[in-house]
Amino acid sequence: GRVAAAAPAAAADALPSPDDRRLTAAAMCGLAETVERHRMSLAAQELLERALELAPDLEPARLLLAISYERTARFEDAEHHLRLLLSANSANVEAQLRLAVLALRAGQHASAERDARTVVSERVPDWQLSLAYQVLARALAAGGRYPELVRELRPAVRRLPADPVLTLLLAYALDRTGAKHEAERLRRGLPVGGGLAGRTPRFRYADPAAIDLGALEETVRQSVTVRLPLLAAALRRGDGEGSAP
Repeated sequence: GRVAAAAPAAAADALPSPDDRRLTAAAMCGLAETVERHRMSLAAQELLERALELAPDLEPARLLLAISYERTARFEDAEHHLRLLLSANSANVEAQLRLAVLALRAGQHASAERDARTVVSERVPDWQLSLAYQVLARALAAGGRYPELVRELRPAVRRLPADPVLTLLLAYALDRTGAKHEAERLRRGLPVGGGLAGRTPRFRYADPAAIDLGALEETVRQSVTVRLPLLAAALRRGDGEGSAP
């Protein structure tokens, strides 16, 4: 991680203009995403922390850093960066969803319920909607609120009829409220397979490669032909300084 970060960091220090620093941060973010996909989380975290020093408003870098922290069980750090994301952009629904998951893991059911309700009220990708309903279901079930859980899950199943997890959760809630025949009917008709584009929402949640870096990659592509000579010159200067007695 230190070796991977050294060249962009040297270039950033030598090119202090905001555009140059943001470009370097974007490149570091893309490199960190590749490193994280190979399960080298500590190296990815070093890159992302440095990228955020250069461009604190770079949302993909902060989201990737939160994901990496969560994967390495640094849950408080993950929550910190997710809250920073939301404070800067309240429309970042994925940050809200991930806060709901963290709250549920910590047994903070009221917070998990609140954050999950925020997500299900939005128009979001199916995987986010499914996970938000799952978090909401588990938060309500933790309090024994099964009639309310049935009311929440009926529209959830209508919105995502191919999702087997939500159907199974509804069957469980119905069973707990005494509606055993309806619960059994749902279980017999349970959707087969992943249900949502061949990948489960849990798999998508844990996959850093699914973070949309398209805008960052386009920025790098558009700028590289103009700025690459400047970056190379900065690195040469840095090498010269490093080799001096």
